Amino acid sequence: MLLIALWVFALALVNPTGDFPLNDDWSFAHAVKALLDTGEFRPTGWTSMTLLMQTLWGALFCLPAGFSFDALRLSSLVAGAAGIVATYLLTLELRGPRWFAVLAATCCGFSPLYFSLSHTFMTDAPFTALTTFSAVFFVRALRTDSSSSLVAATLLAVAATLTRQLAVALPIAFALSMLLHRGVARRNLMRALAPALCSAGALLAFQHWLAGAGAGRTPALHDRFTAVLLSALGDVGTLRKAAVDGYVALLYVGLFVLPALSAIEWNRVEGGSGRRSGWFAMALGGATVLAATALLWVSPGPSPQSMPVTSRLGIGNVLVPSGIGPLTLAHHNVWGLPAIPGGFWIVVNACALAAGALLVGAVSLHGSRIVSARPERKLGKLEDTEAAAFFLLLTVTVYLLPLLATGFFDRYLIPVLPLVAASLAQLVPRRISVRSALLPSLSMACVLLFSVAATRDYLEWNRTRWRVLGELAQRGIGPERIDGGFEFNGWHLYDPGYRPEPPRSWWWVHDDAYKVTFGPLPFGPLPGYQVRAEYRFPRLLQSTAGRMVVQERISPSRTDEE
Repeated sequence: MLLIALWVFALALVNPTGDFPLNDDWSFAHAVKALLDTGEFRPTGWTSMTLLMQTLWGALFCLPAGFSFDALRLSSLVAGAAGIVATYLLTLELRGPRWFAVLAATCCGFSPLYFSLSHTFMTDAPFTALTTFSAVFFVRALRTDSSSSLVAATLLAVAATLTRQLAVALPIAFALSMLLHRGVARRNLMRALAPALCSAGALLAFQHWLAGAGAGRTPALHDRFTAVLLSALGDVGTLRKAAVDGYVALLYVGLFVLPALSAIEWNRVEGGSGRRSGWFAMALGGATVLAATALLWVSPGPSPQSMPVTSRLGIGNVLVPSGIGPLTLAHHNVWGLPAIPGGFWIVVNACALAAGALLVGAVSLHGSRIVSARPERKLGKLEDTEAAAFFLLLTVTVYLLPLLATGFFDRYLIPVLPLVAASLAQLVPRRISVRSALLPSLSMACVLLFSVAATRDYLEWNRTRWRVLGELAQRGIGPERIDGGFEFNGWHLYDPGYRPEPPRSWWWVHDDAYKVTFGPLPFGPLPGYQVRAEYRFPRLLQSTAGRMVVQERISPSRTDEE
């Protein structure tokens, strides 16, 4: 009840209303609209995931009052709340204390990535909720050998796989964890493999249906991930890029679960051999992160950037220097929004390095418990809590491996946050003193305040953008004459056969007679344009209001000249 109340209160501060798309969700909204209008599942070409369950979930919320982005956003907000509850239950399944279950659920649900994307119709929040609930029942099946829990976990894993393909990481990790936990008997082998076979079978059946004769449903980008993965495996630079991306992923994940990591009492944590090895694990983590930092910076090839990492390495997307993004207006790389001042990102990078070291230390502690040599321990006889922690960490590994080989956006890390946070449950004390609770509480408060403020700022400039575009429409200016940004042109003019014509933006711009851009314009408007209107919008992360301008072309376009 406390978690849901906090979630609702944060939503009220943000004000999530607005009948407009955000990020890629215009593409997913087209699939929902097509389903409501025709009864058929027909995703656009701008789709690489399975998306089936996401479309059904969104359509369910559109049934009462018809299609709208507000209804779709509500569906994600409900899924976001469900993901918080799932994280809480998963932590309790690992026999974590209730206070830590609340902390783990809060630091995952209010991380900037998860919280902000819950205000969109992106797949991240629903997918994370499904995978986390599936993990809850997989852990319960490991601990109790319950058939009903195994069936529930499998159904949820199938649903998650029909949202995004990478959910197959869950049943794959469960199969190995089950065999290590209960041994390779015939019954155990069948129970271990059944979820993976069901998920893989559902995925293959779905893809066969998409490619069915005359269906015409397969999106243009559907097989892009597989193609990129296969090409990456044959590239000699893949290992270097995977190392850089893995390093950045470690810092991102560590930073977002830092409140949970800071709750570990390292001086009281015992390793697998019974020795108090918390301090040793922390030192090992620090040495590992420092060595990796030095090695990646001095070795040839692309080096990791400071946070937030930009798209040069394929990782940036949601977390941007101005707060939450992405910034999807024309020439945003020239004007954009000003970065958060006051050394904010210096502090964030320092916290990320420390959090990465703590995360390595926590994983090494789990490893020492799992592989420690005990006379009574036999292979295939892992204890309940060890098998559960192994399952969660193995799921994270299986999920991340293809992403490290192909490149990924920061938001792809969201599903691993609940798994990593819950796995720390065995490293925290059953009771926590007021003094020990200060650091986790303070860090959690800082994360919560940033997430709420940054998400509100993100929605404010998008509300302003769509109000501006609405005014242009009232003047009789059609979408084909406007560069209104990625979401606007994608929603109105998406064409899989479109070929960008520089200097126009790459997002399906037919004629950029009008451009909506950020302001101010320190060097004047774009060449051949003049500013027709300027709008201001409030920003909580800046002392000054943000500005947006409408620029109209006053010289003939290249097409007109031809």
